[in-house]
Amino acid sequence: MKIVYYLSLFFLLASTYACGDKINTAPRIQFTKNPINDLLADLREPNQKFTVDAAQNHLLKGKQGTLVSIPQSAFVDKDNKVITGNIEIELSEATDINDFAINGLQTVSPEGVLESGGMIYIDAKQNGNPIHLGAGKAISVEVPTKNKQADMELFSADMSKDEIIWFKVGKLRNDHLIQVPLELLEFDEIGMDSDFLHAAVGPSFLEDLEKASLTNSYIMTREFKERLNFIWTGGGYWGCTHTRKDISDMHPIYFDVNIFISIYCDPKYKNLGEADKAMLAYMEKEKKNMVDDRYGECVYMWREMFRGYRAYTAQNLGKPLEVEGINFDEEQTVESLESKGFDKQKVDQILSYYKMRQEVIKNLKQQIEDKATAERVFAYGAKLVSLGWVNCDRFMNDESAQECNLKAKINYSTTLETIRVSLMIPSRNISLYSLENKNNLHSFTNSSKTYSKLPVGEKAFIVAIAIHEGQSLLGIQEIEIPKEGIIDVSLEEVDKATLKAKLVGLNL
Repeated sequence: MKIVYYLSLFFLLASTYACGDKINTAPRIQFTKNPINDLLADLREPNQKFTVDAAQNHLLKGKQGTLVSIPQSAFVDKDNKVITGNIEIELSEATDINDFAINGLQTVSPEGVLESGGMIYIDAKQNGNPIHLGAGKAISVEVPTKNKQADMELFSADMSKDEIIWFKVGKLRNDHLIQVPLELLEFDEIGMDSDFLHAAVGPSFLEDLEKASLTNSYIMTREFKERLNFIWTGGGYWGCTHTRKDISDMHPIYFDVNIFISIYCDPKYKNLGEADKAMLAYMEKEKKNMVDDRYGECVYMWREMFRGYRAYTAQNLGKPLEVEGINFDEEQTVESLESKGFDKQKVDQILSYYKMRQEVIKNLKQQIEDKATAERVFAYGAKLVSLGWVNCDRFMNDESAQECNLKAKINYSTTLETIRVSLMIPSRNISLYSLENKNNLHSFTNSSKTYSKLPVGEKAFIVAIAIHEGQSLLGIQEIEIPKEGIIDVSLEEVDKATLKAKLVGLNL
């Protein structure tokens, strides 16, 4: 089964992006101008283009599953005049190292190496002229990723130099979670079938939710399922059970899943963030009862579990949108909402949520119907308040990263001036340009630079793209990242078709 997570980006970009009565009219640059990017321009897929009526609400879906919800009358020109008529929306999606390679993207900020959850580029034009999101307007976005992590943050791109550098904007923020029918969450896919529910919370679990009026709460969201999965699997580190006797012969960690259920179903918590904080407080208070500290591995696993849950609390997520008089299971239109007295801003909010919810439910139903190929959809509800490149990342700062002195020796008869050498780490969605080039010897770390650590022992690719006397050259070397070493990379002449095929097939 193909498992794809969705990260929705909520952009609250204080000084760089639209704020108050101001709009951001800075030029949007998708790719910097240099010979390597010019070569790649002939290889990469063109931006996806959507022609839409600026006066209407729209939900667009990218080829890789990105959802873009655009409210009515959202765009203005450089003079802050509201745009009418048809406009063109452009979308580019980059979700893995194959996309990063063909688009010449890297995952680096001035503060260190980034693990990417996915990048998107969105542009808007009318008659070829750039237009901008108006003050107070926002686009809701969900971006697919295979690398979903709770501690992802939002980064925007600086394209002013010969490379793309990401600058942290802030935490991923959330407006409203998407409420879905509970039966579509399919707890059995993570080992929690009806037998689990009966054992953990009693046979009347679903009925209890109905009675507790939780069917339109954060319980009925993909984010709640994500947390239940995290607890049940121990964040990928340990299992839990509902009786200490059951686990005594299995593993020195004990957790009562009934406590988890009772915390999240407690009506005093009005949003998911409040329940997350209560869960974290419980874990901290009950550590001695949960962990047998005679086992060093157990203590380490609990620490990782606690750190993961602390990242959940930092998300500070809310709850599904609730509007008096609105049933989101019924069709919503501009006309019907305006007839009920809602102003344009509220109409935008309701329609954006309604259309996004419809698409999410559609995807969930599809994955149930075709479990072999359907995409698994998880998401943070979110909004975008400006256009251009954006990236969801986290800093690579786990314990597996070690001081590393890795170099690539490019085997070619002459020193190449037009060359880009990158280190691609597929398991983490990391792409790094080399930091130095001395006589075809390229360094990926440097103690005097921002970062000097890499995940030693992990699979990676060194990718070298060069141009010499008009001929394109390519070298790819698969490696396990050494603590120290020089990797030989040989270049061969390739035509554009071969270059594209090798880059897009890098980690297939």
